[in-house]
Amino acid sequence: MQNGDEGRSAAERIFESDADPAFRRRAAWIGSHLWSHFGGRSHKLLDIGCGRGFYFPLYRTLGSTIWGVERDAGPLSLARHRGQQSEAIVLDASAEALPFADKTFDAVVMSEILEHLHDPVKALREARRVLVPTGLLLVTVPNANYPFLWDPINWLLERASGRPIRKGLLAGIWANHLRLYTQDALLDEIRTAGFVVQESLVHTKHCIPFAHNIVYGIGKPLLEKAWLPGSWARSAERGTGEESHPRRGNPVAQGIRFIRWLDRKNKAAEVDGAPTVNICVMAMAA
Repeated sequence: MQNGDEGRSAAERIFESDADPAFRRRAAWIGSHLWSHFGGRSHKLLDIGCGRGFYFPLYRTLGSTIWGVERDAGPLSLARHRGQQSEAIVLDASAEALPFADKTFDAVVMSEILEHLHDPVKALREARRVLVPTGLLLVTVPNANYPFLWDPINWLLERASGRPIRKGLLAGIWANHLRLYTQDALLDEIRTAGFVVQESLVHTKHCIPFAHNIVYGIGKPLLEKAWLPGSWARSAERGTGEESHPRRGNPVAQGIRFIRWLDRKNKAAEVDGAPTVNICVMAMAA
């Protein structure tokens, strides 16, 4: 095993100006483990539920030959476009029925996907099927024990009625999710699918109020609809490294600087049981 600092540093460099501290920490954790496991050597990686392909530049930097699968038409189109730059092959395929032979991949990433699936254990079993023996599985999910400030509206609604908002501007951390996870529930699913868990941690405890609503409920639609001035939009672009370095003189850049300043209080991993945004698990195919 190698030290993962180079993979972590690569993620920090590529996503240095990202407005979501939890995303940056997820990327750093993924990058760290890919470097620790492969040390920059060539390896075949499958990103299940790759979304818009935001991780592709990181994978490519760390020596991955990249495949991705995605079912949502909008993100799929963007992932294919982004994949051209990283030489990634992106397919329209279900996580529960992967179009690959057994023992095809050295690593599988499932980042922020299990909470969307009707049968997450089936998807995890498919991940195990396509992994080589002792292949690497990296999973991240939203934590059911999230900080109050991250999504105050749903935090209060869950405790008052048990019915969070899952659609629209106020959806917060529950946006389009069937479930959030406790550590025990996630570990149980991963072990049921036949994996051996090597690491489990939680991260991103401190945040600005209504962080999820601001970044994804407001910021994301403004970017996607091109409603921001060009310089403001460039300050918020994800995964373009120095090209997206926060510029001075616009509110988006200033907001990102404030988020980064507050994020200094966060650790790479918080104490188990602390309210955090994400749970991350590294496991090996048995």
